Amino acid sequence: MKEQERTPPNFWNMLSNLALVRFLLLFASGWAGLQLLAYFETAVAVFTIAALVAFLLNYPVRTLQRFLPRSLAVAFVVLLTILVFGGLTVTVGVTLLSQGQQLIDSMTEFLNALAPLSRAPGNIPAGEKPTS
Repeated sequence: MKEQERTPPNFWNMLSNLALVRFLLLFASGWAGLQLLAYFETAVAVFTIAALVAFLLNYPVRTLQRFLPRSLAVAFVVLLTILVFGGLTVTVGVTLLSQGQQLIDSMTEFLNALAPLSRAPGNIPAGEKPTS
């Protein structure tokens, strides 16, 4: 008996209503999941950042817990963290304000330097008659 040659299944022959409905449901559930994440984006971001901060601050708390009770170790680490971030904020804020003031001053000088160019002979403001 001869072996029957098998042809690879055609893509269009494999499609059925069940396969199409499954694909549609998969696509719709993925879309709904993305919409749900977008709706709760702020809450997810806040909880993610809080979890990362708690995870990172747990290491110094465990180290200090050998010498102090846990509540004092937590209070010390939290106060130290607030002081460090407050110092960084003040340092960056003062630098940012100084740079912003310099930018405003240089923009003022730049615009004052452009003012004479706007009164060049070829540029006649609207409403004025050219003088000969």
